[in-house]
Amino acid sequence: MSVQGDRAPALGSRDIRQVMAVADKGSIRRAAEIMGMTQPGLSKNLRLIEERLGVALFERSTAGVKLTQAGQLLVDRGRQVLLDLSAIERDIDETTRGHAGQVTIGLGTVIAVEIATDLLAESHRLHPGIALNVVVDDPDSLLERLRSGRLDFGFFHIEPQGIGGEFLIREVLRTRPVVLVGRRHPLVAKPEVSPGDLQNFRIAMPKLYPSFGQWLEHITGGPLKPALIGSDFYQIGELLERADVYSLVSPGLQRRLQRFFEVVGIPVREFDFVHRAHSVQAASRPLSGAAQQIKALATRLMIETGNRNPDQS
Repeated sequence: MSVQGDRAPALGSRDIRQVMAVADKGSIRRAAEIMGMTQPGLSKNLRLIEERLGVALFERSTAGVKLTQAGQLLVDRGRQVLLDLSAIERDIDETTRGHAGQVTIGLGTVIAVEIATDLLAESHRLHPGIALNVVVDDPDSLLERLRSGRLDFGFFHIEPQGIGGEFLIREVLRTRPVVLVGRRHPLVAKPEVSPGDLQNFRIAMPKLYPSFGQWLEHITGGPLKPALIGSDFYQIGELLERADVYSLVSPGLQRRLQRFFEVVGIPVREFDFVHRAHSVQAASRPLSGAAQQIKALATRLMIETGNRNPDQS
């Protein structure tokens, strides 16, 4: 009589990838195309996998295929298995080659403007064996990349409520936003500016996250009047020069924009909002040695940027 330990594994990494590809495409034919297989060959493999497991993984119909409960479980657990296998290969490679390898990080749009150039330059100087890739995107997209293992970690603002335990989130920097206007803006000549004065002008900003937008509407006494909502800060700087609009930026971004545009920061009474930047990584995947070094470097650059005064070059 055979025992459980004598049985060959029911699944291999290739099996998991095939099931995941079919689940992703919703079609055996399309999955076969992207995997360089024939449709009959992939169909046969899926049948063999189901026979070995003793369950159906897909509901098949003329409209395509849909995961069963067992199939969904395999995809969810299989994704983590593949990530773990990749991490094992990465760690073995690092053990033999030192802290070399590839690191991919995600940056929010504000943080990218402030540190991306310095981070890429410093990582090349200090860690020439590490190939660093930087992805700039909105928080929701960066979180999805972290879930799927396409990012090692990220630096961006996140509102942790409702995120759950799948991510390790740590606050790394607090900054107070600065009100930025063009040099010829009417508020520049005003001896004292109150939050209510901003209601007379339109705002140019990247995407406003909920708590920031709610606070700004509350303190200014009315709904915001958008002039430009987008992540191109140089376009925002040009607009500030040419129109009576205002923006809210970090001190580091103020310093950068003042290199290129005729813009000034103005003090506003009772302007006490605190912006929080976080480091975020998947809780299930420890960072490689190379990623730890890049994370330490990025954290240092963020803190240095946050501690500089806007008039420092």
